[in-house]
Amino acid sequence: MATPADALERLPGDPESLFQGHFHLPPLPALVARVDEAIRSGSATARQVATWIGTDAGLAADVLKLVNSAYYGLPHRISDLTHAVAYLGLAEIHRLVIALAATRTLVPEDRRELERFWRHAYHTALVARDLARSRMNHVEPQEVSLAALLHDVGKLIYLCFFPRHLAALERWAREHGTYLSEAEVALSWPSHGLLGAYLCRHWRLPAFAERCCARHELADLAGHAAAPLDDRQRVVALANLLVNLRTPNLHELARERTRQALREALGCEGDALLLLMADVCEREREVENFLSTLRAS
Repeated sequence: MATPADALERLPGDPESLFQGHFHLPPLPALVARVDEAIRSGSATARQVATWIGTDAGLAADVLKLVNSAYYGLPHRISDLTHAVAYLGLAEIHRLVIALAATRTLVPEDRRELERFWRHAYHTALVARDLARSRMNHVEPQEVSLAALLHDVGKLIYLCFFPRHLAALERWAREHGTYLSEAEVALSWPSHGLLGAYLCRHWRLPAFAERCCARHELADLAGHAAAPLDDRQRVVALANLLVNLRTPNLHELARERTRQALREALGCEGDALLLLMADVCEREREVENFLSTLRAS
């Protein structure tokens, strides 16, 4: 039986207080720091990076699975890590390793919930990359795709350490036909966005990823916050909301608020938003192919 929200432990809204008072955040694998340092310094070669990744069998397998997914659309399958690194380039492999390591460090017991996390994250990454290429060509597509992959990483904190609280938040959101972020406000529990931003700082991930974790919701895009979104945050918020419009339990009022914010942000008129949503729906097929790839042993 589901636990009522008012019967659960009250959680401090400040992420730092929450972390210090309840648990110790795990570090990213030392391998990630080694790859990060070498690539940032410019001293790494494709062969070296491939060798380092190869020392972690799980990470190496995930890198190859993602490299061969529809996300990259490579003309032929790559089975060698050195070829994968050389083909995609050090900058993209760098971002890929960070994203995979982050989601592999916090692994909830509920594998179905982890798959749901990946489904939304990957779909948002695909849409964010499309938006960067088609509508904001001054934004680096691979940077916003990394930020989009990580934008909901704060939910993994809930999944790993407070699963009953997350269940209560999602139940509230379903019952009211709205978003998790609004349930967090209603119940005065920590924002998964701020949890994700804190996690990015703890792991020393790129600052733009931290900013996108912190602000990617409807209220952020609609201008209800004090400061406007920067370009990367804007793309990730747009992608997140376009994907969220596919949420089955969303109330029509929430849908219309979302559509209106998207129209204003994108300058869409007439059927332009419908055409864009058709592209978002088309990406779902690639998402399912990607998840099938990740499930394969």
